[in-house]
Amino acid sequence: MSNISDFALEKALLSVIKNKDKVAYNPEFNRTEETYNPTLQIDWITAKIPFFVSGKLNGGNIINTTPDGEIEYTIDKRLPVTGSYDSRLSVRTSEVLPGTNDTYLIELSGNPVKWFQGHNIFGSDDLPNLIYETVLKLSNILDLPQPEEYLSAIRKGIFTLSRVDITAMYSLQTRSDVYSWLNHAEKTCRTRSGTAMSKGTTVYMNKTSQRWNVVMYSKGQELEKHSLPRELQGGSLETYADNKLRVELRLKQKELAKIGLSNGKPWLALDVWPLFKDYVGRVEMTEHSIRPENLLEIPKFARTTYRLWLLGDDVRQYVSKAKFYKDRKALLEMGIDISVPKPVDNENINVVPLKRVLELKPAGIPEWAYGTNLVFEPRKLCN
Repeated sequence: MSNISDFALEKALLSVIKNKDKVAYNPEFNRTEETYNPTLQIDWITAKIPFFVSGKLNGGNIINTTPDGEIEYTIDKRLPVTGSYDSRLSVRTSEVLPGTNDTYLIELSGNPVKWFQGHNIFGSDDLPNLIYETVLKLSNILDLPQPEEYLSAIRKGIFTLSRVDITAMYSLQTRSDVYSWLNHAEKTCRTRSGTAMSKGTTVYMNKTSQRWNVVMYSKGQELEKHSLPRELQGGSLETYADNKLRVELRLKQKELAKIGLSNGKPWLALDVWPLFKDYVGRVEMTEHSIRPENLLEIPKFARTTYRLWLLGDDVRQYVSKAKFYKDRKALLEMGIDISVPKPVDNENINVVPLKRVLELKPAGIPEWAYGTNLVFEPRKLCN
């Protein structure tokens, strides 16, 4: 086995980073006293990690040839590695680190939380220890034990990141309320780069950005499209997720480099919650209310319902279920959502950061999940 120091590993690793950080770690993301969302988790990681292996590691090759049959180039395919409940991560070796013969960077891509616990409804936001635990399990599955100096380097944050997804969950009363909230967000959310885009009930902010974007969707609906592993179906997880709004922040390579988070070291001391709220807070939601002189624009059958909502009442206490949904459909077309409380601000248009809207209903990890295989909590081994 190769014998290489932490310093040599770090020097070699930094020499092959294509997008070096342009600024130092931004201190405004340090820990604050804000209320924490327990469902915050690292939902996806794409990373390059030093890994001891005697040869290339891949899932086959894609070979491109000229019309004469000469090979122009070869691309290594990613190797899928199965974890808990058949969930998978993909890996492949990248370049050999300079000054070494048997130390590769491996490209690791996937959802480590799901890889450990079979689902990503809730999980851990501890990125460094998730990566470290992933390397330990990966080396065991592949029967490629790693020298201590390599593991020590990873514990110190000697790896690079080109994508990190961070998610959080919020509770509404019903699945219908989640759809209603998303409908409202589609019509009223914006960032400096533009307005919302949607596909079905999923709402995207900065969808085409090469730096970062925010995605909002119904977690209950997603589980209907992408079922849980068979062993986890038909239980409490689906019930828990049914009325949940999922908000997902995707940080890409250019943005991670810009804010000094494209290598593992800053993540050792990072509180992910302020980082998540900073970006989600860049999405603004415009809350509309109708001026009295425009009341006649509301369909006659929905005016009484609208007046009740204006008074701050829960409309569902006064009208039948059928009438509630009929009136809500009509009012949504005017930018009014009677399934959520009327804004306190009486201005005609009130623009607020989305993070303030979402402070209202953070979801928690259910007590029944702790102490089971449904929650993977990585050990605190990185420093």
